[in-house]
Amino acid sequence: MDAKPQKLWYPYLSRLWKELIEVGKKIENPKDGITHSMTQEQIKKFVRIFYFHPQFQKQLLWDLTVPKYRLFDELGMMLRGRTRGYGESETIRIISLETTKKLAKIYIEVAKKARNRAELYKMFFERIGIPRI
Repeated sequence: MDAKPQKLWYPYLSRLWKELIEVGKKIENPKDGITHSMTQEQIKKFVRIFYFHPQFQKQLLWDLTVPKYRLFDELGMMLRGRTRGYGESETIRIISLETTKKLAKIYIEVAKKARNRAELYKMFFERIGIPRI
């Protein structure tokens, strides 16, 4: 997508991003630090969900393995265009944005029901078809 179509979706994406960040901050509490508690296997499966350019898949794997960004942080960055600029085709950009929006909505839904981060991850991974390992 070039800049113009992206701007048409911007108000919707901004609302989705804002809600994602608000619920994420509540459940993935900052006092726990900025890291997540996903296993390596979950991270690899999560990265493979996306039909991204291989270079971005490597970046996503690094983001979730080395600095271990919280899941809502990573999804939020992806909604804001983090996936762009890796040599992907327009088709891949559209598919990745649609996938990111779906995952953000699932995250928001389960975060509102979960009582803690462990329950959030369990519910999120079950919902997207990745069993807790």
